[in-house]
Amino acid sequence: MLYGFRLGFICVLTGALVSVSCGGSSDGVAECGDLPPYREFVITDYDISTRHHSEPVTTTTYVYGEATTTEPVPWNHLGIQLESQANVYVAREATTRWSLFPTANACSPVPPQPTQTIQSIEIVSDNAYTDAYPAGTDLAAIMNRYGDDYGVHADSVSAYIAEQPPARRSLNLFFTQAPQYERHTFTITIELDDGNVFVKDTPEVYLEVQDSPGE
Repeated sequence: MLYGFRLGFICVLTGALVSVSCGGSSDGVAECGDLPPYREFVITDYDISTRHHSEPVTTTTYVYGEATTTEPVPWNHLGIQLESQANVYVAREATTRWSLFPTANACSPVPPQPTQTIQSIEIVSDNAYTDAYPAGTDLAAIMNRYGDDYGVHADSVSAYIAEQPPARRSLNLFFTQAPQYERHTFTITIELDDGNVFVKDTPEVYLEVQDSPGE
């Protein structure tokens, strides 16, 4: 009788511990609740480069190309890449959740998350891009952004900025309209919500203008 009582008590205690141990649930998954990310980053600067892609850059394909040289680049093979310099901060230390049995950790570390948002991006050339876009005119309306942070996708820079998006670690841009003029030095100005403004110039590039998108 005493043995049966002890065995029953142990079974009840074990079940209770599995159910409630440090936020655990009956399906063995530790519940985290609304917790901040483990790490956050703050952008302090950007590095800019121009890339020569082996194939045309479109809204559905984007393969990171080689750095441009003094050789002319087909306009639709040109990508402009901005890589951020950032300080990473620990927002919350990882905690160990205890359970009698192994649980799936729903609080696993995630990559550092952005703390800033982009307020504006301006892209200009020191030369006329077309007759409709003279030197110094914002070219954002004829540029797309390629992103792979939440699956491969592309959208216009203008639409992207309208969302006041998080300032992520990299920004990759490409043109959607052919130029009429070949020589360009592009200047990109990025303004963040904390008041930081970054102004970056590309190397001088020469664009071949005979190609059309997707060719």
